[in-house]
Amino acid sequence: MKIPIYINNEKYMAETAAISCVRYRTLYGVSPLGDVAADTSGEFMAKLARMVWAMIQPCEIEFVEFAKACAADKDFTQKAVRLRGELLKLDDSYEYKPTAKQTKPDDFDELDILARMALVGLPADLLYELPLFHLISTINRTVDLKNPDKDGSTWTEMDPSDVSKILGA
Repeated sequence: MKIPIYINNEKYMAETAAISCVRYRTLYGVSPLGDVAADTSGEFMAKLARMVWAMIQPCEIEFVEFAKACAADKDFTQKAVRLRGELLKLDDSYEYKPTAKQTKPDDFDELDILARMALVGLPADLLYELPLFHLISTINRTVDLKNPDKDGSTWTEMDPSDVSKILGA
């Protein structure tokens, strides 16, 4: 989903879907989760500018000019933090469980998400539709649906006559 953001009176459309996290990793070599999610350093505004830059690609101006516009906008930090919230929005209906190798946000790898999507057969289009944690939730739900023994129950494929009997048709 794209959200408008005005930086120094210039309108940009920021992509809040998971693809922006993949772009950030591609551009800067780190996950936005480790870089902007819990940053307390003096570089916070610069990291937010990088995050927004990744969210508005393709951008018609160079990053240096974009960063100057961000610095000139007195409300940039508030706007960028709002966008960060949209980008890293949690799916409250499903519990996020990090993998064994993910012990802190710096260990998160968006490229693992791409691999997991391919393994469970989800279309790549979802990268452009869902925020990161909603995409992870979808992957986890798909795995759960494909794993009939997860809760100890067994799964049996039914033919149409079995379904008719159950539904009373």
